Order: sequence, then C-alpha cells, then structure tokens
Amino acid sequence: MVGTIAVVPQIADAVRVPVIASGGIMDGRGIAAVLALGASAVQMGTAFSLAMRAPQRGIDNLLNSPGGIAVRWPRALVCSEVAFYN
Repeated sequence: MVGTIAVVPQIADAVRVPVIASGGIMDGRGIAAVLALGASAVQMGTAFSLAMRAPQRGIDNLLNSPGGIAVRWPRALVCSEVAFYN
C-alpha cells in the first residue's frame, strides 16, 4: 500500500484537475505537507470522529467498540465551516 505523501506529487503532476489529499492526514503538519506536494485541498475525517458535531450514535459506536473493529457511522460527517485551500 502506498501512502498519501508518496502519491500526492505523482497524481498532481499527472492530472490537470485539483487534487484533494485524503488518508493519514491528522494535523497541521500533514496539511502543510500535502499542500506543499501539490494538493489543492485536504479531506480529513477520522480526526473529527469525536467532534461535538459528530452524530452521537457514531461516537457511541466508536467509544464502545473493541479495539481493531471497524465502526460504521450512521451518516456522513459534514462540517462546512472548515476548509483548507492552497
């Protein structure tokens, strides 16, 4: 499996559309890295799984699940106020 950091510059060089980096980006350093490597935007999901605006049923599923078990979210997490642009 190839990591996000490795593929972002390859994809950015190969396509003529904006690249949205996703996967394994958890903090400002990750955001800065993928933007520097050619991404136009960043999509982050797991980092906000326990945010106040996350669905309560999803939070309960996450907190009560045994380690290593995938958790199914009841609906998509959307926070329209947060966006990062290059």
